[in-house]
Amino acid sequence: MRRYIAKRVLVAVFTMLIIVLIMFLMFNLMPGSPFNDQHLKKDQIDALYRKYGLDRPVLERYFRYLYNLLRGDFGVSYNIQKNMEITKILALRLPITVRIGVQAMIIGAVAGIILGIISAVNHGKAIDPVVSVFSMLGSSIPSFVFGLALLYFLAFKLKLFPIMYSMDAPIASTILPSIALSIFPMANIARYARAEMISVLDSGFVDLAKAKGVSKTGILLKHVLRNSLIPILTVMAPMLVELITGSLVVENIFSIPGLGNLFIMAVQSNDFSVSIAIMFIYSTFYITVMLIVDLLYGIIDPRIRISGQAQ
Repeated sequence: MRRYIAKRVLVAVFTMLIIVLIMFLMFNLMPGSPFNDQHLKKDQIDALYRKYGLDRPVLERYFRYLYNLLRGDFGVSYNIQKNMEITKILALRLPITVRIGVQAMIIGAVAGIILGIISAVNHGKAIDPVVSVFSMLGSSIPSFVFGLALLYFLAFKLKLFPIMYSMDAPIASTILPSIALSIFPMANIARYARAEMISVLDSGFVDLAKAKGVSKTGILLKHVLRNSLIPILTVMAPMLVELITGSLVVENIFSIPGLGNLFIMAVQSNDFSVSIAIMFIYSTFYITVMLIVDLLYGIIDPRIRISGQAQ
């Protein structure tokens, strides 16, 4: 199992190094300049390039950036908040984006698994097609459509939640965007959970458990749900990252000062130090979550654990 974990960690670290290289080269070789102020003269722009070390060769800048990155230093912002450390900018915005993404994932996962169980247990009955239709609609309609509907009815009409993000009510301000983002994972998890649980319910070991007198609840929790968790986790892992990294439009709808809003500003202003930092965080999220899922496989499925020990 230790070798299994070590291999996954090494692959994750190597992947991150490749991603950083590609991102750095892509942003630094793109046309345009972070210093687009019309009032700046050429000698002033040249002085700014020297100040930030942007006049040096790309590879030299990459290795210096990588060295600073390993120390947790993302550099400074060129435009958005001039000369402010990017780590300080991210520290203000990252928790908001993560909170919304995690809340949305928890809502979507819990509700999706419950809907999947209800649909699988009542397979062929009236409620089954209702869950299927919801899954289809939830997977097809963009999150920002749900966001606009929730904003209009619950925030504007009923005034149950803030219309815009407020630092005075950080939890209440994130409920509606979290619900809007949760519909997509809820629908997909319900669909996957239903399919997996129907398959498990038809298996021989479930019939054996029934013959032994195991209660219906015990069969669902100990046998059906547990054996359905691996494919469900496989779906949930990338969804969590998508919720965190793909909330650009929803953040703008609710005026949330998160990473999505910051990334749009960074791209528009050619502030590529901020852009690279945000993409690095997004990539780190994805790789870390997939690594955790790999390790959870070994906990949930004994066959993977035995295979890891044999390697």
